[in-house]
Amino acid sequence: ALLAHGGAHRGPGRPRGVEEGARTPTRKTDRKHVPGRGAGARARGGGARAAAIEAATAAAAVAASAAPTEDLAQAVQALWSEVLGVEQIGPRDNFFALGGHSLLAIQLHRTMRDRLALPRLGVTDIFRFPVMADFLKHVASLAPLGTVAAPVAPAPAPTPAAVVPEPVLAAEDAMARRRALRAQLRGGR
Repeated sequence: ALLAHGGAHRGPGRPRGVEEGARTPTRKTDRKHVPGRGAGARARGGGARAAAIEAATAAAAVAASAAPTEDLAQAVQALWSEVLGVEQIGPRDNFFALGGHSLLAIQLHRTMRDRLALPRLGVTDIFRFPVMADFLKHVASLAPLGTVAAPVAPAPAPTPAAVVPEPVLAAEDAMARRRALRAQLRGGR
């Protein structure tokens, strides 16, 4: 019908019939079983998505094969324990079921990135892999090959004198003088 009214450019390059078996239970076209979606379709450019899916599958296989080392697992469990305030964390424990929330996820992300030297770790990884075992597999895939991530001790807290900048000390001195003046004025009454 399209060819009769509008010319060849409006119709498909070659008509394709959809077999009864190429339908889903909801009567939609099952694209996996449509004829002509083989190697020829990929060569015409329809395979970009298929190639991306194959690449993602291969990356997932590499990530799954990257088993976390015992040191890495202990370091990650120690950091979860520190951030969540829970002593024992098992492989099937969920970050959010243990009391984690978005702010603790950000804190955990920063701590792990800094102490375990994982610059490719994203904060969304905690949301994508909230179960400890899954998270460990993902972190193992991010860790550089051949390296064992050793936890870096947190930096010691600086002394109070080093933390307070000079202008703040001057402001405190001014407040002390005002308090002394008020005390004199009240005592003089």
